[in-house]
Order: sequence, then C-alpha cells, then structure tokens
Amino acid sequence: FVAPFAPLLLAGAYAGTRNELLMLSALPTLLAFSYVGGDILLGSDHVALRTLILFAMPVVSVAMCVVFVPTYGAMGAVYSTVVAFAVGLALSVSIGRRIFAMPLPLGPLWRPMVATLAMAAALLLMPRAQGLPALLLLILFGMLVYGIAALLLDVVGIRSRVLALAAAWR
Repeated sequence: FVAPFAPLLLAGAYAGTRNELLMLSALPTLLAFSYVGGDILLGSDHVALRTLILFAMPVVSVAMCVVFVPTYGAMGAVYSTVVAFAVGLALSVSIGRRIFAMPLPLGPLWRPMVATLAMAAALLLMPRAQGLPALLLLILFGMLVYGIAALLLDVVGIRSRVLALAAAWR
C-alpha cells in the first residue's frame, strides 16, 4: 500500500520496485520477533546457538538465491531474504523456548494481528493512486479501518475504555 509511493518518498530510482518493497516490509517484524528468542539464548549463556542461528540465515538466503534469482530475478532475492528471516525467527523462538519456557501469549496477540490483517486487506483493495494527497488519504483510511477493527475486537481493552469514557460523559 505504501510501495506505490516509493518514488515520491525515496526518489525515482525506486519506481519499479513496488512488489519488492512490499515483500521486504515484513523484515522488521520478523527480525523484531526473532530478537526475543535470540535474547533468551544470549541471556542464558547459549551464545554459540545464537551464532549458529545467525549463520543459518544467510546460508538459507544464499542457497535460495542460487535457486530463485535466475528464474525470478530481484523477486527471487526478496523471497529468499524473507524466508531466511522467517527461518531465523522460527529457530530463535523454538530453540529459545526449549531453554527458557517462555509462554506464547496468543490471546493478546491474535486481536491486533486480525486488526492489522483487516487494515492490510482494506488497503490492498483500494485503487492505486499517486501523489502525497493520495498517500495521506490511504494512511487515514488505514487508521480508520484499524481503529474500527480494534474497537470490534477489543484490542488491549480499548472498547471497554471507550465505553467507560462514554458512560462518564453522560
């Protein structure tokens, strides 16, 4: 949804990279969640395991690039990178949970995930437009959809808080 605006935000050199940028936008989330397992490994004196995981990620990426880049070009490299980060996440969390039994708080996590997916789906259905006003409208629309979904799903108790505030105003 932001990828069409890359030329506006990042200069014209990125004009043909919409799909690549859209896929690469998953990397910060994958990396952030992999830090949880990685920090557990580091904090529990399992530095060698963390190092092996960090070594596995580029090995997976390079191996996949060898297979996918000749056929898919830049998108093959993007797929390889995203899969390598996902492998790092899976290894960090699975090995980290064996060393330190950390709970996976799926209850609190599913609501914002569903709200985010609703926002992403709504933005993907929007027509493609260019320019700063179109970008600002997309941002506002995304915020509106996420806000409605967050209220309906009671993300972090927001519906309860809004209802309590509304009752206090009466």
